[in-house]
Amino acid sequence: MKELLFLMKTQAVQKELVLLLYGIVKLPVIFKIIKMKNLIYISILIGFFIACSHENENENAQFGQHLKIDEVKNYLPESYFQETALIYVNSAGMEKELHITAKEITVQRTHDNDNYTTDQFEITIFDPDNLSFQISLVGSTNRFSDNIVATGLTGWLMPFHESGHTRIRVQFENNLPKVDIFNNFNETIFIIDKEFSDVYIAIGKNNLQEEYEVYSELNINSEYGVVAFKDENNELWRFDRFK
Repeated sequence: MKELLFLMKTQAVQKELVLLLYGIVKLPVIFKIIKMKNLIYISILIGFFIACSHENENENAQFGQHLKIDEVKNYLPESYFQETALIYVNSAGMEKELHITAKEITVQRTHDNDNYTTDQFEITIFDPDNLSFQISLVGSTNRFSDNIVATGLTGWLMPFHESGHTRIRVQFENNLPKVDIFNNFNETIFIIDKEFSDVYIAIGKNNLQEEYEVYSELNINSEYGVVAFKDENNELWRFDRFK
Protein backbone atom coordinates (compact mmCIF):
# COMPACT_ATOMS: atom_id res chain seq x y z
CA MET A 1 0.00 0.00 0.00
CA LYS A 2 2.91 2.37 0.73
CA GLU A 3 4.17 1.80 -2.81
CA LEU A 4 0.73 2.55 -4.21
CA LEU A 5 0.46 5.83 -2.29
CA PHE A 6 3.94 6.80 -3.42
CA LEU A 7 3.07 6.13 -7.06
CA MET A 8 -0.12 8.16 -6.81
CA LYS A 9 1.89 11.13 -5.49
CA THR A 10 4.47 10.92 -8.27
CA GLN A 11 3.58 13.64 -10.80
CA ALA A 12 5.52 11.97 -13.62
CA VAL A 13 3.54 8.77 -13.18
CA GLN A 14 0.22 10.63 -13.00
CA LYS A 15 1.02 12.50 -16.20
CA GLU A 16 2.03 9.39 -18.13
CA LEU A 17 -1.01 7.44 -16.91
CA VAL A 18 -3.38 10.16 -18.10
CA LEU A 19 -1.69 10.30 -21.49
CA LEU A 20 -1.75 6.51 -21.65
CA LEU A 21 -5.51 6.46 -21.04
CA TYR A 22 -6.04 8.93 -23.88
CA GLY A 23 -3.77 6.94 -26.19
CA ILE A 24 -1.07 9.61 -26.47
CA VAL A 25 1.96 7.64 -25.21
CA LYS A 26 3.06 4.09 -25.75
CA LEU A 27 3.22 1.53 -22.96
CA PRO A 28 7.05 1.30 -22.91
CA VAL A 29 7.25 4.98 -21.88
CA ILE A 30 5.64 4.36 -18.54
CA PHE A 31 7.73 1.22 -18.05
CA LYS A 32 10.76 3.52 -17.93
CA ILE A 33 9.26 5.20 -14.88
CA ILE A 34 8.05 2.15 -12.99
CA LYS A 35 9.66 -1.27 -12.79
CA MET A 36 7.79 -4.29 -14.06
CA LYS A 37 7.27 -5.59 -10.51
CA ASN A 38 4.93 -2.65 -9.89
CA LEU A 39 2.53 -3.44 -12.77
CA ILE A 40 -0.15 -4.49 -10.32
CA TYR A 41 -0.04 -0.99 -8.86
CA ILE A 42 -0.26 0.55 -12.34
CA SER A 43 -3.43 -1.47 -12.97
CA ILE A 44 -4.90 -0.21 -9.71
CA LEU A 45 -3.99 3.37 -10.59
CA ILE A 46 -5.52 3.12 -14.06
CA GLY A 47 -8.68 1.76 -12.48
CA PHE A 48 -8.64 4.76 -10.16
CA PHE A 49 -8.32 7.25 -13.03
CA ILE A 50 -11.04 5.51 -15.05
CA ALA A 51 -13.35 5.49 -12.05
CA CYS A 52 -12.78 9.22 -11.59
CA SER A 53 -13.56 9.94 -15.23
CA HIS A 54 -16.77 7.91 -15.01
CA GLU A 55 -17.88 9.36 -11.68
CA ASN A 56 -21.34 10.90 -11.60
CA GLU A 57 -21.84 10.27 -15.31
CA ASN A 58 -25.61 10.51 -14.84
CA GLU A 59 -25.42 14.13 -13.70
CA ASN A 60 -24.91 15.56 -17.18
CA ALA A 61 -27.43 18.35 -16.69
CA GLN A 62 -24.81 20.54 -15.00
CA PHE A 63 -22.26 20.00 -17.77
CA GLY A 64 -21.86 22.10 -20.90
CA GLN A 65 -20.47 21.01 -24.27
CA HIS A 66 -20.85 17.38 -25.34
CA LEU A 67 -18.24 15.86 -27.68
CA LYS A 68 -19.35 12.99 -29.87
CA ILE A 69 -17.21 10.32 -31.54
CA ASP A 70 -19.49 9.16 -34.36
CA GLU A 71 -16.57 9.13 -36.81
CA VAL A 72 -14.66 6.68 -34.61
CA LYS A 73 -17.65 4.43 -34.06
CA ASN A 74 -18.44 4.45 -37.79
CA TYR A 75 -14.84 3.50 -38.55
CA LEU A 76 -15.35 0.04 -37.05
CA PRO A 77 -17.70 -2.62 -38.48
CA GLU A 78 -21.24 -2.44 -37.10
CA SER A 79 -20.86 -6.09 -36.08
CA TYR A 80 -18.45 -5.03 -33.34
CA PHE A 81 -21.28 -3.25 -31.53
CA GLN A 82 -23.62 -6.20 -32.06
CA GLU A 83 -21.10 -8.44 -30.25
CA THR A 84 -20.68 -10.79 -33.20
CA ALA A 85 -18.11 -13.60 -33.01
CA LEU A 86 -14.97 -13.33 -35.16
CA ILE A 87 -13.16 -16.19 -36.91
CA TYR A 88 -9.40 -15.98 -37.47
CA VAL A 89 -7.12 -18.41 -39.30
CA ASN A 90 -3.38 -19.11 -39.21
CA SER A 91 -1.05 -20.19 -42.01
CA ALA A 92 -1.90 -23.86 -41.37
CA GLY A 93 -5.61 -23.23 -41.91
CA MET A 94 -6.54 -23.71 -38.25
CA GLU A 95 -9.39 -21.54 -36.96
CA LYS A 96 -9.71 -19.50 -33.77
CA GLU A 97 -13.05 -18.07 -32.65
CA LEU A 98 -13.00 -14.85 -30.66
CA HIS A 99 -15.93 -13.15 -28.98
CA ILE A 100 -16.78 -9.48 -28.44
CA THR A 101 -18.26 -7.41 -25.64
CA ALA A 102 -19.08 -3.74 -26.30
CA LYS A 103 -19.97 -0.91 -23.95
CA GLU A 104 -20.86 2.71 -24.76
CA ILE A 105 -20.71 5.31 -22.00
CA THR A 106 -20.76 9.05 -21.36
CA VAL A 107 -17.69 10.44 -19.61
CA GLN A 108 -17.46 13.70 -17.68
CA ARG A 109 -14.31 15.74 -18.13
CA THR A 110 -12.98 19.16 -17.11
CA HIS A 111 -10.70 21.54 -18.99
CA ASP A 112 -9.66 24.89 -17.49
CA ASN A 113 -12.53 24.64 -14.99
CA ASP A 114 -14.96 24.13 -17.87
CA ASN A 115 -17.02 20.95 -17.48
CA TYR A 116 -17.99 18.94 -20.53
CA THR A 117 -18.99 15.41 -21.47
CA THR A 118 -17.81 13.01 -24.15
CA ASP A 119 -18.91 9.79 -25.76
CA GLN A 120 -16.68 6.77 -25.29
CA PHE A 121 -16.87 3.11 -26.26
CA GLU A 122 -14.92 0.17 -24.97
CA ILE A 123 -14.73 -3.07 -26.97
CA THR A 124 -13.12 -6.23 -25.63
CA ILE A 125 -12.20 -9.11 -27.93
CA PHE A 126 -11.51 -12.30 -26.01
CA ASP A 127 -10.93 -16.02 -26.45
CA PRO A 128 -13.51 -18.08 -24.51
CA ASP A 129 -11.01 -20.96 -24.45
CA ASN A 130 -8.21 -18.76 -23.11
CA LEU A 131 -9.61 -16.06 -20.86
CA SER A 132 -6.19 -14.49 -20.30
CA PHE A 133 -6.16 -13.36 -23.94
CA GLN A 134 -7.51 -9.89 -24.66
CA ILE A 135 -7.62 -7.21 -27.32
CA SER A 136 -9.06 -3.89 -26.18
CA LEU A 137 -10.36 -1.13 -28.47
CA VAL A 138 -11.30 2.24 -26.99
CA GLY A 139 -12.86 5.13 -28.92
CA SER A 140 -12.53 8.44 -27.09
CA THR A 141 -12.11 12.20 -27.39
CA ASN A 142 -10.64 14.83 -25.11
CA ARG A 143 -10.06 18.59 -25.14
CA PHE A 144 -6.45 19.65 -24.59
CA SER A 145 -7.08 23.33 -25.31
CA ASP A 146 -9.83 25.55 -26.65
CA ASN A 147 -8.72 24.72 -30.20
CA ILE A 148 -7.32 21.19 -29.84
CA VAL A 149 -9.53 18.13 -29.48
CA ALA A 150 -7.88 14.71 -29.68
CA THR A 151 -10.23 12.07 -31.07
CA GLY A 152 -9.14 8.57 -31.91
CA LEU A 153 -9.25 4.80 -31.63
CA THR A 154 -6.70 3.10 -29.39
CA GLY A 155 -6.11 -0.64 -29.42
CA TRP A 156 -4.12 -2.82 -27.06
CA LEU A 157 -3.11 -6.42 -27.62
CA MET A 158 -2.52 -7.96 -24.19
CA PRO A 159 -2.01 -4.70 -22.26
CA PHE A 160 0.50 -4.97 -19.41
CA HIS A 161 1.60 -8.49 -20.36
CA GLU A 162 5.16 -8.62 -19.05
CA SER A 163 6.64 -10.57 -21.96
CA GLY A 164 4.98 -8.70 -24.79
CA HIS A 165 2.14 -6.40 -25.83
CA THR A 166 1.25 -4.12 -28.71
CA ARG A 167 -0.49 -0.77 -28.84
CA ILE A 168 -2.00 0.89 -31.91
CA ARG A 169 -3.53 4.34 -32.34
CA VAL A 170 -5.63 5.79 -35.16
CA GLN A 171 -6.08 9.52 -34.79
CA PHE A 172 -9.01 11.32 -36.47
CA GLU A 173 -8.92 14.74 -38.07
CA ASN A 174 -11.88 16.45 -39.78
CA ASN A 175 -13.92 13.29 -39.10
CA LEU A 176 -11.48 11.10 -41.05
CA PRO A 177 -8.75 8.68 -39.92
CA LYS A 178 -5.38 10.34 -40.14
CA VAL A 179 -2.20 8.91 -41.66
CA ASP A 180 1.06 10.48 -40.50
CA ILE A 181 4.71 9.61 -39.86
CA PHE A 182 3.75 7.86 -36.64
CA ASN A 183 1.57 5.31 -38.46
CA ASN A 184 2.66 2.21 -40.34
CA PHE A 185 -0.07 2.34 -42.96
CA ASN A 186 -0.55 0.11 -46.01
CA GLU A 187 -3.09 0.87 -48.71
CA THR A 188 -3.04 -2.81 -49.72
CA ILE A 189 -1.38 -5.76 -48.00
CA PHE A 190 -1.56 -9.54 -48.24
CA ILE A 191 -1.79 -11.40 -44.95
CA ILE A 192 -1.84 -15.20 -45.18
CA ASP A 193 -3.10 -15.22 -48.78
CA LYS A 194 -5.84 -12.63 -48.24
CA GLU A 195 -5.71 -9.02 -49.43
CA PHE A 196 -6.71 -6.20 -47.11
CA SER A 197 -7.01 -2.47 -47.76
CA ASP A 198 -6.05 0.61 -45.71
CA VAL A 199 -4.44 -1.29 -42.86
CA TYR A 200 -2.74 0.26 -39.84
CA ILE A 201 0.03 -2.02 -38.55
CA ALA A 202 1.64 -1.84 -35.11
CA ILE A 203 4.67 -3.84 -33.95
CA GLY A 204 5.15 -4.29 -30.21
CA LYS A 205 8.65 -3.39 -29.03
CA ASN A 206 10.44 -3.06 -25.71
CA ASN A 207 12.35 -0.05 -24.41
CA LEU A 208 15.36 -1.07 -26.51
CA GLN A 209 13.14 -1.03 -29.62
CA GLU A 210 13.46 -4.79 -29.94
CA GLU A 211 10.38 -6.65 -31.18
CA TYR A 212 8.69 -8.72 -28.51
CA GLU A 213 8.74 -12.49 -28.84
CA VAL A 214 5.03 -12.76 -27.99
CA TYR A 215 1.95 -10.66 -28.83
CA SER A 216 4.11 -8.47 -31.06
CA GLU A 217 1.73 -7.38 -33.83
CA LEU A 218 -1.73 -5.83 -34.13
CA ASN A 219 -3.30 -4.70 -37.42
CA ILE A 220 -6.63 -2.92 -37.92
CA ASN A 221 -8.70 -1.37 -40.68
CA SER A 222 -12.20 0.01 -41.11
CA GLU A 223 -13.70 -2.90 -43.03
CA TYR A 224 -12.91 -5.73 -40.59
CA GLY A 225 -11.67 -4.09 -37.39
CA VAL A 226 -8.84 -6.23 -36.07
CA VAL A 227 -7.31 -7.58 -39.28
CA ALA A 228 -4.52 -9.63 -37.71
CA PHE A 229 -2.58 -10.22 -34.49
CA LYS A 230 0.17 -12.42 -33.08
CA ASP A 231 -0.53 -14.78 -30.19
CA GLU A 232 1.46 -16.13 -27.22
CA ASN A 233 3.64 -18.13 -29.64
CA ASN A 234 4.03 -15.08 -31.88
CA GLU A 235 2.00 -16.92 -34.50
CA LEU A 236 0.09 -14.67 -36.87
CA TRP A 237 -3.70 -14.97 -37.11
CA ARG A 238 -5.67 -13.05 -39.70
CA PHE A 239 -9.36 -12.23 -39.95
CA ASP A 240 -11.42 -14.70 -41.98
CA ARG A 241 -15.09 -13.94 -41.37
CA PHE A 242 -17.81 -12.77 -39.01
CA LYS A 243 -19.92 -15.47 -37.42
